[in-house]
Amino acid sequence: MLTELLRELHRYLFAHISLEDFETWILSSLQKVLDSQDALALDLANEIDADLIEFNEGLIDQLVLRRRLEGYSRRGRTVFVQTPDASLLHSGTNSSTIAADVEA
Repeated sequence: MLTELLRELHRYLFAHISLEDFETWILSSLQKVLDSQDALALDLANEIDADLIEFNEGLIDQLVLRRRLEGYSRRGRTVFVQTPDASLLHSGTNSSTIAADVEA
């Protein structure tokens, strides 16, 4: 679940989806995150959700929101590389393998 969450975060940060689409995805995926019992994914989803609430209430601006999301992205210790054929290459720091996930 953490991988999915980070993938969607990167899709927003690299302007493949809008902030509205990212927020919709997060809200629609919260139950899935809870069901996964992935503590790291749950912590990240909660932090992102809290930041989105602050943004929507006007407590932070979009630049602050983006900086926070970029920080979560770096903290995820995951590398996503966009390739010309629209696939995402993903490599975790604890793995010596690279997997390709093709975007729809």
